[in-house]
Amino acid sequence: MDKARLLLKNSLWALAIYFIQLFLANWISINSIRPDFFAIFLIYFTIRWGSFYGIIYGFIFGLLLDFAGAGSSFGLSAILYVMITYSIGFLSVRVHNISPLYLTLGSFIILTFAFLIDSLFRYPILFDANVLSFLLRWISVSAYTLGFMSLLQYFIPLRRVVIE
Repeated sequence: MDKARLLLKNSLWALAIYFIQLFLANWISINSIRPDFFAIFLIYFTIRWGSFYGIIYGFIFGLLLDFAGAGSSFGLSAILYVMITYSIGFLSVRVHNISPLYLTLGSFIILTFAFLIDSLFRYPILFDANVLSFLLRWISVSAYTLGFMSLLQYFIPLRRVVIE
């Protein structure tokens, strides 16, 4: 299969996950904490296709999510997705020299840091009022998405996604 056809196939997957993020994530939210399925998709996509395509997909679909009202601040999802894809792309280039475990742990750390930035923008009043409640909210948001990513790791490990 040529590269354009594969990218079209992945674009259809991105659209499907975009709609899952819009409709299903609100349905399975717990105490207004939603998993970020699209961030998980972007990690896998960036490892497979590189940071260039990952940044483009992250920026476009981040803006689409912000247009749809899934985010609280316009442009925040786009910037966070670009940060995630750039970091994952930087890390995945070096995966041939490091253990696949470090790629998985690195992606967990990158997502957790991205959710910290996201939480600082979404809950600034909570941060000012009660730092412990803010930290609990941030850890809850991170753990919910990382739980879904861990489940996906069981079926499709990141090491199988990397291009040899």
